[in-house]
Amino acid sequence: QTSRLESCWHTLKSCLGRRPVSTQVSQVTLAHSRTSELAHSANLVGQEQGLNVAGAHEPKSNTAGLMSLDMLYTQALLMHAQLLHKTRELASLSRGSFASSASALGADRYVRWHAGSEQQDVKWPQIKSVDRIIEKLCRNYDGDASRLLDIARHCIVFDDISGIVSCLETIAADPTIRVVRTKNRLDSRYDSNQSAGYRDVSLNLCITSERTRQLGIEGHVCELQLILARFMDEKTNDGHARYVELRNLRCE
Repeated sequence: QTSRLESCWHTLKSCLGRRPVSTQVSQVTLAHSRTSELAHSANLVGQEQGLNVAGAHEPKSNTAGLMSLDMLYTQALLMHAQLLHKTRELASLSRGSFASSASALGADRYVRWHAGSEQQDVKWPQIKSVDRIIEKLCRNYDGDASRLLDIARHCIVFDDISGIVSCLETIAADPTIRVVRTKNRLDSRYDSNQSAGYRDVSLNLCITSERTRQLGIEGHVCELQLILARFMDEKTNDGHARYVELRNLRCE
């Protein structure tokens, strides 16, 4: 599977053109920089080789007042609907799609989302399971719940690189989105062996809308993945199971 994904990647690299996605990701982080320190560090390479990471320090999810996993999970439940609404909006503005729940019945694998769509055959992501949350807390974060940044998460699927670039530009122009970290696995410097050949652009972000302020979750950090359809195809087959095996071997 890793070789298939690497073959996809080498084919796609020839389509990156003069403005690679890594440049676009850096622009997103810079556009949302709130301090000179964040602006200075927007192009730093993170712990994973080749990742563009925004922020000199690891972000935390609503650090102020966060006392327990129960509190964080409650925030994620409230954020889930807000992230879904924002994800639909971004997809409609950038030619994005979502995984179809009817693909097993012979329908198209992905559903292109349009503003005002009422499609019901989309397989929407759910918040991270409690078992996986506890596993991640014990393996990676020494029980610090504030370091969990992906309990509420969604993904948008794109046919080509230009769709991802368009989405990043839309995010940069959205005043209700504050990007706190980016992982650009489409960067040519990224060692895909770390993710079993899988690549995407992953954003950790906060949604600072009137509604999230009313709910008190404007500081809750969630995750949005921007994925090319070729990689999503592998992820939804046996690819994710293989990645989980690799993750377990690494105790991650």
